[in-house]
Amino acid sequence: MKYRFRAVLPTFVTFFTLCFSESGGTFANNTVYEELVKNGFPVGLLPETVVDYNIQTNGNFMVHLQEVCSFTLSKTYYVTYGSTISGLLAYGAISDLSGISVKVFFFNLAVSSIYVRGNDLLFEVGFLSTKFPVTSFKESPVCRLDLSLLSSAFTN
Repeated sequence: MKYRFRAVLPTFVTFFTLCFSESGGTFANNTVYEELVKNGFPVGLLPETVVDYNIQTNGNFMVHLQEVCSFTLSKTYYVTYGSTISGLLAYGAISDLSGISVKVFFFNLAVSSIYVRGNDLLFEVGFLSTKFPVTSFKESPVCRLDLSLLSSAFTN
């Protein structure tokens, strides 16, 4: 009886591994930044504060950051990444995006998709869009300290 179990165990492990990877588990061999590059995006699209991520074989993904991350892009746009970012990743396209917003005038608007267009990244916010050179995303953005969180810590 023990002999049969030992003979079947490697087959079971291989089958289980294949089933898990086809069902869309995390690609453990790549970092989230390598997944970005593999899909035509620069590594600097995400901050360095990524805790973990999951990407399925159909392109659905979820990225978890240590905390909310805000920074200024091109000295003009105030961008905020929520602690969870999700969407659909394909080569040169991120659609159904949630978790990223940009402040336009006095309004925080959700970024709905990001596309690679030649040497530019095209960000879509509803019916509006704007593009930035890919070179603006060579390095991951540095998150700014949210002063509203700091002041609330001292008032409690």
